[in-house]
Amino acid sequence: MRVLPIFILFLYISLPAFSQDNLLKNMQGLSQNGNQIYEISGYTITVVKNKAKFKEKDINKLKKKYGLKNITSEYSDETLGCENLVIEGTTIIEKDYPNVKAHQLCYILPYNEKELMVILFQTTGQRNDQLEQEFLKSYFDKELSQYVTDTNNWTAGRIDFVGRTIELGPACHWMSPHNVQCSGLGQMSWSTFDTLEDAQLNNNTYLSKRELEGGHFKVVSENDVNIEFEGIPTMAKRMVYKIKAPKFLIGGRNILITYYVVQKVRNTFVSCVLSHYANEEDDYELAPLLKEVISISNNNTEQ
Repeated sequence: MRVLPIFILFLYISLPAFSQDNLLKNMQGLSQNGNQIYEISGYTITVVKNKAKFKEKDINKLKKKYGLKNITSEYSDETLGCENLVIEGTTIIEKDYPNVKAHQLCYILPYNEKELMVILFQTTGQRNDQLEQEFLKSYFDKELSQYVTDTNNWTAGRIDFVGRTIELGPACHWMSPHNVQCSGLGQMSWSTFDTLEDAQLNNNTYLSKRELEGGHFKVVSENDVNIEFEGIPTMAKRMVYKIKAPKFLIGGRNILITYYVVQKVRNTFVSCVLSHYANEEDDYELAPLLKEVISISNNNTEQ
C-alpha cells in the first residue's frame, strides 16, 4: 500500500567538483521524459517542453498551466538574442502570513518550430538575481545535465547529504530534488544556503506553509528539543501533527512527527525538515532514515 507523501520539499545528490565561485554547485536535478526539475537554495526550477507557439492563445494556455497569477510584469529580455517572453509574479500565500510570499519568474523560449521551452523559477524566499542568471547561462550553454542525479529512475539508494555519502538501499526514492523518502522509514528534505539568515527564513517559511495546510494537518503539540545534527549539538523544533485522513490510507498511522532544523554543516548553512509516522505523539524513537543524520538527547525523552 502506498503511503501518502509527507508534503515536504528539499533534497540532495552527488555532484561533480565545482569551483567555489559556481552559484549552482549545490543544485540537484531530476529528469523524467525529457523534462527536468531542480532545487537550489529554496528555489524549485522546472524546465519543460510544451507544444505551443508564440501566439496569444498558446501563451495564455501556458499561463494557466503553470499557475502564473498576480503577474507584476511581462517583457522580452533583449540580452538573450532570441524571441522570448518573461513573466514575473508575486503572491501572498495567505493574508494572515504576509511575509510568506511565492515568487515566480517564467521564461518562455523557442525550442523548435512546434515547441516552446518553459523555465519556471519558484521560491518563497528572497529572490536571487545572480542565481537566476547563472541558471539561464547554464541552460543556454547546455551545462545543466551535470547537475541531474538520475534520468527517469528516481531511486535514492545512495545520497550525498551536504558532502557526506549515505547508503540508503532500495526502499528509498526521490520525491523531488533534495527530498528523499524511504517507504515507512521516514522522509527528509533539505537545502543549503550561504547565510544563516537565509537558512532560517527558509525553515520558517516551511513552518508557516504547514500551518496553512490546516485542512490536512492538526497541530497536536510543539516543543524545542536538543538533538545532534550531523554530530553537532542543535536545537530543533519538534512538531506533532494529526493527519485528517483515514488510517488505512496512510499505512495505519495518522500521527506525523516533524523536526525542523537549521545548522551550519561542513561550511554551509542547512535548512532541513525530517519527518516520520508514529503511533503516539510522545514517541521519540526515530525512524531509520532520520537516524542517519540526527539523534535525540535522553533529556527530551524523559519529559
